[in-house]
Amino acid sequence: MEDTGEPDPERRHFSSFSPTASTDKNRPFSPLDAKKEMDIALLQYQNQKLRERVEAQKAERTALENKLSQLMEKQQAYDETLAAVNRAWDELIHGLESCSSAGNLINVGQEANKQLIPKASVWDFLCSWR
Repeated sequence: MEDTGEPDPERRHFSSFSPTASTDKNRPFSPLDAKKEMDIALLQYQNQKLRERVEAQKAERTALENKLSQLMEKQQAYDETLAAVNRAWDELIHGLESCSSAGNLINVGQEANKQLIPKASVWDFLCSWR
């Protein structure tokens, strides 16, 4: 064959100089080094899994905080509605008490059931205080 100066692809050229070769020759293979490398690899794997768990928990926390915020807004609307109903109820009670104390009620008796009803209809009363 002709020598073209290019390396033969079938032949592999190994360099006698290797950074790991010189350090490996100086110290023999030790089971402690292998154990340390295994420990390092294990710690890196555990660290990665912990990072993934922390990220998942952060995402879950953000979702829960958003849900809490929505529920608090909804609760505020319910509280406002409840306050309005309470005010209306208090006005109704006050109006009925004032009608009762003014002698505006007449006694309608039945033997089994006695009731006090206003002279004016309840509907008229409710519409008058709006």
